[in-house]
Amino acid sequence: MVKIKISPLAVTDLKEINSYISEELSNPMAANRIIKKMSMIIHYLKRRLKWVHYFLLKSI
Repeated sequence: MVKIKISPLAVTDLKEINSYISEELSNPMAANRIIKKMSMIIHYLKRRLKWVHYFLLKSI
């Protein structure tokens, strides 16, 4: 099974990005959109990696 883990450092970076955009740039809506899009990309990659893993096993 394919697993994608987000490191603690990456989580900290995402929180800092969110905070910077929300507070320093005074745009909390944009910060939420960016974090949501990043989350969607992670889920997309996870699905794609499952397919790659499936086809690699199938071809053996």
